Amino acid sequence: MSLSLPSSLSLAGKRAVVTGAASGIGRATASVLADLGAELVLADIASLDATCADLAARGIVPTAIEGDLLAPGAIDRLFAAGQVDVLVHSAGVIPTVPWDQDPDWEARFARTAAVNIRLPIQLGHTAIAHSQPGDWDWHSIFGPENGARWLHTGGIFAALSETTPGVASEAMDAARKHGTPISFDLNYRESLWKSIGGKARAQEVNRELVRKVDVLLG
Repeated sequence: MSLSLPSSLSLAGKRAVVTGAASGIGRATASVLADLGAELVLADIASLDATCADLAARGIVPTAIEGDLLAPGAIDRLFAAGQVDVLVHSAGVIPTVPWDQDPDWEARFARTAAVNIRLPIQLGHTAIAHSQPGDWDWHSIFGPENGARWLHTGGIFAALSETTPGVASEAMDAARKHGTPISFDLNYRESLWKSIGGKARAQEVNRELVRKVDVLLG
């Protein structure tokens, strides 16, 4: 089923990832995003055949990824096609057997927590780590229409990937242009910097970024 939606909501030229897209809220969300013109990447541990068939009947061919999102490399596959503009996590585990009646409740609890709690955090981390300079409409964020009143970022964001320092720098420049105060914390995580230049790169990035801040947190 297709909905009549205002053109101002258009997602033409945007890529949307929807997990849990085989049924329920995920499937309905995929349908609406398709109506808005988004390029779809759909994921589910269950078969996506029915969802894809519905979309195909409307001339829409999504990328379908079937499998367990907790498997190694599964999340990276969702972002393999490039920039993701919309991320909807509808996958979830709903226990149907009382815990005290399930001999394997510990394993089931661990999986429930992984899918419902850990996975959304990992998806968000991966999405923002793929961010690059030029991806964001900073004028819309800091300009008079929305008027964000403060920008805060720091060492953790800068360490998410090789591209996020550039994103932080770009955001700071835009905030400065619109008179928005900027704060930055020097939080250092060795494990995050390890694969992208280590401590030396962290020091280099932080020295560059702190020149652009109004409030520096140690």
